[in-house]
Amino acid sequence: MRGIERSTARDMARSGLLLALALLAGGCSSGPDRAGGGAGRAAAARDGPLTFRVAASHLLLRDSTPAADTVAITLPGRLYDPPLRVREVTRGKADRSTPESAQASFYSANRAGDRAWILANWARPDEIRELVDEHLDQNTRAYARMSGERILGRAEYEGRVLLLVERTFEGGRTSAVVNAYQDGPGGWKATNALSDDRTHDVVFAALRSGVISAAAGG
Repeated sequence: MRGIERSTARDMARSGLLLALALLAGGCSSGPDRAGGGAGRAAAARDGPLTFRVAASHLLLRDSTPAADTVAITLPGRLYDPPLRVREVTRGKADRSTPESAQASFYSANRAGDRAWILANWARPDEIRELVDEHLDQNTRAYARMSGERILGRAEYEGRVLLLVERTFEGGRTSAVVNAYQDGPGGWKATNALSDDRTHDVVFAALRSGVISAAAGG
């Protein structure tokens, strides 16, 4: 894993936690990482239930499902057409009134390498404090190599919102990540509560290597 423990790399990949660092370390399957690539194939963007389909072999949380089988789940949500560009903001202008604006704060804090701001973007900062302290400098350098983020869509699950995010790096490489947000004191904040949840895993796997479609008439 080149210096990153397997369990840590899994959590980085699936929740967006310090993902850039994991990508540069080459230690996790974080989504498409290719020039001119993109996240999982999506149907025409519109509101309505979203269906996520992916081969079971691509799931990180494996069970008795044969690897060749297709796994599918449907959740309330929408795809954005065009995708929403995540704008870099200053800490004083950070807004967590929606999951999408919270993503701008999440992205900007990591770009700035601001430890306190990074932690403030999490519903439970204790979940990531140790990782932030250990990898802050490397993570900041990794985020500096990003050229931007786009939000491709969102899904609702267990009272939380899952943002489908595509990140672009130098040379046009892209990777996909699912960031889970929950509403509470201080607005929408990131959470790692779904790191071992199968539905979250299916959403992430479909985003990086499967198919996401919106219901007709949504």
